[in-house]
Amino acid sequence: MRRSYEKSGMTGKIVEQELFGKSLYERETKELFPDYSYADKLRCLDIIKKHQPSSPTNPQREFAHHVRSRVCILLGVDQKIVRFYTAVDSPLDQFHQVDGWFEIKFRGVNILVTVDLTSRPEKDKTRSDIIFHVPIEGLSSAVDETEFLSYANDMSEQVVLEFQRQGIPSRKGSHHG
Repeated sequence: MRRSYEKSGMTGKIVEQELFGKSLYERETKELFPDYSYADKLRCLDIIKKHQPSSPTNPQREFAHHVRSRVCILLGVDQKIVRFYTAVDSPLDQFHQVDGWFEIKFRGVNILVTVDLTSRPEKDKTRSDIIFHVPIEGLSSAVDETEFLSYANDMSEQVVLEFQRQGIPSRKGSHHG
């Protein structure tokens, strides 16, 4: 299925890149996907993990960094436990509607919470665990810190709830830490 673009052109992609960063996967990396055709989700996850713009425990994008840190606080886990990976502009994004994911290794198994960012208010279906609506003009702590933190905290809470749904226990007594 071909991905359709918003009426605003590539604006949604720019917002995704600003919030999550851009995967370093390049379409020209022919040894990975020679014809850039469909690739299964697990293969995509594995390949995209190797093409990150920064450390998964220290995302370079402020929004992803804040969300990941807050997830650690809400779950009551060490900052080294939760990893964030961007998949923006990768086969995972194109074929599976995953712009990024948070990951925790728990009892020897990687538990993932996938996120699809969208600036289209009407979008209500995705293949990701979470569909997260963001303003079309983006989010910037420099422009509006209150709005930025509100969205980042909201995403953090959604990610924590999904981790808990998948069996990750919270070590904190409450979710309002």
